[in-house]
Amino acid sequence: MKLCFLIGADGSAFLQDILPWAEKKYEVRVHSMKDSGKADSVDWADIVWCEWCTDAAAMVSHLPDLKTKVIVRLHRWEAYTDWIKAIKWQRVDRLLLVPNPYTRQQLLSLPQLFSLPRVIDLPNAINLKRFTLGKGDGRKIAYVGSLNLKKNIPFLLQCFYELLDFDDNYTLHCAGKFQDKVIENYCRHMAKVLGLESKMVFEGQQEDINKWLQDKSFIVCPSLVEGHPVAVMEGMACGLRPLIHNFPGCSEFFPPEYIFDTPLDFVNKIKGGLEPEKYRKWVENNYPFERQTGIIEEVFKELNNR
Repeated sequence: MKLCFLIGADGSAFLQDILPWAEKKYEVRVHSMKDSGKADSVDWADIVWCEWCTDAAAMVSHLPDLKTKVIVRLHRWEAYTDWIKAIKWQRVDRLLLVPNPYTRQQLLSLPQLFSLPRVIDLPNAINLKRFTLGKGDGRKIAYVGSLNLKKNIPFLLQCFYELLDFDDNYTLHCAGKFQDKVIENYCRHMAKVLGLESKMVFEGQQEDINKWLQDKSFIVCPSLVEGHPVAVMEGMACGLRPLIHNFPGCSEFFPPEYIFDTPLDFVNKIKGGLEPEKYRKWVENNYPFERQTGIIEEVFKELNNR
């Protein structure tokens, strides 16, 4: 079977395990939208996988005389853009959807997407072979991700301030880049105002997230909105206790014991103790990479036999 992965606007980060797996089983070509040979590879392939429901999916769906089977993976934010209206959905054979119920609700404006079996739920997954249990000291809290308004960083500062009022031995370590100067200015200003400067470290984007997480004990997700947060599960795979703000759809993925509503609730979750092996086992039981590739393989087989 010949596969072409066409990478849309937000890059290939969510394919870092899927691509090596696919390359061992199939003939694979990978292209970004900047590559000149992408159209030839689409024609060459039996199946084209458009990563992100954006420019790549729109381009492929409008190609004339297209005989290649088309898969589009939608993560979350694309559902709130005009890209979903720019795609000729009758040319798409399968839509792989990270199954957040609020994303699905947003897509109800295009009811033709939900004429089964065209929509396949594909949760994010963790390849546990890339992550090892760390040896945190019980005091370091990790945040992993972009630093922007949707990630609700100002709320995280309030939670952390509440924690230090209870016990000032904790530190907060942020791996990611500021994407908004307004948010950066606010965060640095409030860190100073609240006396958090010596307790917060902005460490930038990390190349080896497993290595970076090894001395941390908690992984926090303060977001206003998420699809299915991979960073939380990567932290859990390293034995970090998850602290997840109750974003819409959160309870579809995580149990109540890991979800908090208020800064005081955040503090109480931290006081609950640490069970590193339990967090890793939860990921293994619920979102293993092998289960994700099993779903993908079945989709490939179905399309190739049509």
